[in-house]
Amino acid sequence: MESWTRFLQTGVTMPVLQPGCRPVQIKIAVQDRLAAVGFYQALAGKRYRVTQRTADADYSSFAFGEYGRDDFFLLWLLDDPRRADRPGRSRLGFLVHDLDEVHRSVLGAGGTEVAAPADADGTGRHSLVADPSGNRIELLQGDAVRPVQLTIPVHDALAATAFFEEALGLRYQVSRRTADEEWSSFLFGEYGRDDFFLLWLDGDAGRPDRPGRANLSFLVDDLDVVHARAIAAGATELAAPHDTEGMPRNSAITDPSGNWIGLVQA
Repeated sequence: MESWTRFLQTGVTMPVLQPGCRPVQIKIAVQDRLAAVGFYQALAGKRYRVTQRTADADYSSFAFGEYGRDDFFLLWLLDDPRRADRPGRSRLGFLVHDLDEVHRSVLGAGGTEVAAPADADGTGRHSLVADPSGNRIELLQGDAVRPVQLTIPVHDALAATAFFEEALGLRYQVSRRTADEEWSSFLFGEYGRDDFFLLWLDGDAGRPDRPGRANLSFLVDDLDVVHARAIAAGATELAAPHDTEGMPRNSAITDPSGNWIGLVQA
């Protein structure tokens, strides 16, 4: 993460984007819930606990931060292969306090090493592991413990960029730079703050580590307006804005590449 700090000092502007829109949860597919819970407890140092309660059932996830604050984020584990919203293999990134220690811990909790801890231009100290279900997790040395980036597959990178810009009011921009190359993503918040998050688009169908369909949700300042704008930009409506027991008013769409996107009223 130190190299990101240096990057910010090079004069490239990384403004706060769409303050009323930010990622607030990710759902990932797992084969064995108990094994997945053990892995992510070792990664995050948090309990898997009830975060949504209805009259009929309780639902658990990993909660980061506090509800109503910028650091609030939910990570759900989906083990039912019959679920319509079940994603494919995910590729995400986590900030951790002690990368080397967490890397060792997750390998002991059923993870598989893809790349050992190392210092790299453009990302700082990082490593890459796979969870017991094959989801790929990049560990990034930082001053917090929380999800901080997600890569989603898209059919056409230019068309996908236009969709997210029009639907959510975002701007695709350079967010990582090395001596040889630059990479762009959608930036949320500001580096070093609780609302910082990067959303990457993967338009290369030939990549061996290409993720499957993603499932993520955004907290938005005006659900009805954003939902209508997304439909106009090419999204498919799965559920119109509605009230749901145990959570704020919400809706569901798929983007033109088939990624499942939840919209939640802030």
